[in-house]
Amino acid sequence: MTDLWPLAASALVFVGGHFLLSSTGLRGILISSIGERAYLGVYSLIAAISLIAMIRSYLTLPYGQPLWFLYPFGGYVAVIVMPVALLLVIAGYSQPNPTSIGQDRGLRRKPIGILRITRHPVMWGVALWAIVHLLANGDMSSLLFFGAFLVLTLGGTVAIDGKKARKFGSVYDGFREQTSNLPFLAIIRRRQSIGDAVREIGLWRLAIVVIAYGALLHLHRWVFGVSPYPGL
Repeated sequence: MTDLWPLAASALVFVGGHFLLSSTGLRGILISSIGERAYLGVYSLIAAISLIAMIRSYLTLPYGQPLWFLYPFGGYVAVIVMPVALLLVIAGYSQPNPTSIGQDRGLRRKPIGILRITRHPVMWGVALWAIVHLLANGDMSSLLFFGAFLVLTLGGTVAIDGKKARKFGSVYDGFREQTSNLPFLAIIRRRQSIGDAVREIGLWRLAIVVIAYGALLHLHRWVFGVSPYPGL
């Protein structure tokens, strides 16, 4: 268990640093003291260092005693769900999103594309990646590693909604009424159309998802030492 401390410590700094620096009164204090640009630099530096440390710690740890064993079910779920996670991340980064830093003006525009599915596409893409890898890897080191991303992303959607609502009031309330945090909920409630979402996401983004997914399947064993295919 002592081998897990570097991973646990870096995961704590990674998750805690994000919430502490971005979702508490410390954010305002730092911005007023050192300026927004310097604050963003400090925030990014802490996030990058803790992320690198967390990845290095996880990759050096052997697979430990399983806390749960869902083989091969977990592997099949990962293979099926990962294209959706990739779509959320790729479309989330390549389409305007008013929940992202510096894109607040988009709050007054009609949500399009991936925003019709969820207003936090990148967060949910990473969350799905973390969930399926937790299903496929049930040891303590995987729980700490992927669990850190899961807590950060799911908690981040709530924190972002809270910050935006306090800052923009009724404008953000209107944006929330047209969208949903939980993927596909706005479509299920008929606030949005899945057909419009797919059309606005576009074939070229879907093509990138297919290419990226194929590359991940092909390179997964070489990069991470584990086959993505259950039983192989």
